[in-house]
Amino acid sequence: MMKASTYGGKVFLSLRKGSSSRNFGEQITVTDDGSTIVCWHPEPCFPYDCSRPLPEKQETHSTLQIQSLNEVRSVFKEKKQEFVRQELMSLTHTTKHRWFPRSRDKYAKKTPADREYL
Repeated sequence: MMKASTYGGKVFLSLRKGSSSRNFGEQITVTDDGSTIVCWHPEPCFPYDCSRPLPEKQETHSTLQIQSLNEVRSVFKEKKQEFVRQELMSLTHTTKHRWFPRSRDKYAKKTPADREYL
């Protein structure tokens, strides 16, 4: 269905798009010289029967908001050295050798520096 109207000295040709219930009210308008195109598409109505109620917020009296209790437990759980190294390697993108403790530091002589200012 085409309809012509004038506004501000320009002739607008109006095209109605589709006659189904979803596209009702959509409209495309073009000037006679084709310099301006205007499209109008209102927000479609959503049937109330297909909607669901919003979930009710549960109030907690705790100051901590814990999303995943398993994740928190895994952080504080004792881990084997092998798994700790693998996690550190993946977090810092380094090799495993960076995370091995150096035993030579444990047995090194612990003497105070003879000159404090160095």
